[in-house]
Amino acid sequence: MDCLRIFIIFGAEADYPELDFFGFLVKSTTIFIAFALLGAINVLFSEYGGITQRHSLFVQLYLSSLTIIFTGASIFWSYRTTPTGEFNFQMYQVETPMYILCFLAYLPVALFIVFRNLHIRRTVDNKKIQFKILLLTIMALFLVLERAYSVGFYALANSFMGLPIESSLLLDFAALTVISCLFLIIIFKYHGLVESVGTYFSIKQLYILRNNGILMFEYDFENKRLLDTIDSNDPLIGGFIYAICEGLKGILKSEKITSFSSGNRSLIIQRSTNLITVLVVTEDSILFHQKLLQFMNLFETHYKKELEEWNGEISIFDQGKIQKWILETISES
Repeated sequence: MDCLRIFIIFGAEADYPELDFFGFLVKSTTIFIAFALLGAINVLFSEYGGITQRHSLFVQLYLSSLTIIFTGASIFWSYRTTPTGEFNFQMYQVETPMYILCFLAYLPVALFIVFRNLHIRRTVDNKKIQFKILLLTIMALFLVLERAYSVGFYALANSFMGLPIESSLLLDFAALTVISCLFLIIIFKYHGLVESVGTYFSIKQLYILRNNGILMFEYDFENKRLLDTIDSNDPLIGGFIYAICEGLKGILKSEKITSFSSGNRSLIIQRSTNLITVLVVTEDSILFHQKLLQFMNLFETHYKKELEEWNGEISIFDQGKIQKWILETISES
């Protein structure tokens, strides 16, 4: 939006105050909406991480209220700066008292989000996910600071430090360019950054069944425990899952049922010649289907002969190796 405004002023060599003001309002509104969305994303990550958000509704209502209040206030409490420089450059900015009030209103939420993310990071023992959470937190913090600078700091820096408006604009553009380039590098290097963090918290249990419904192994992602059919907390769960899968297959007349949901849980199902694997997650995603299929193919390829001749003996399977496969193909990202 700022680029469009600059193009109109310098490219068209004409001044359209009404259009410039409209562009300023659009920019301000999208910034406040983005702040509210960051709060909502933080609440979602906290819920995925198993951290109770007692005040999540209050935070969302608070951020939504600020969006409405400051968007409306921008219409009345903004002004066009005094022409500066050889181009007589001017910019719309929010009034200084409103900018300070806005900063003070958002500061507690920003601190809450940063410290909550760091707390979530401490609860994770996966080094890759720890790094990605830290990376997401830093990215969000820098972007928020840059956008906050854009809304009203031009005028503040001009009033208190004598920094020309055009210099502030160039400084902001330089910062935004650097941030954008870093974001592109990070996104390219860590493909699916946000999704990988979300899926890590979303996965709850994995069940490995023989194709006749007998439970072989279950893995609890929250407690990091692999249990066999003997040690299972609920050895009948395999029959229950098998009955559900077969029942749905009969009702829907389909051999290709790969998932279904109930309440706040979804079951991802993959079948092979000898196995049925079921992944329990909070949100269905194509990524889960791919991860589960990769694990199942790895398991069946390695133990093909043992599975074909299996008589119920669990000791023939290397549980350490199975747990390693689970971490490499499903848990780690």
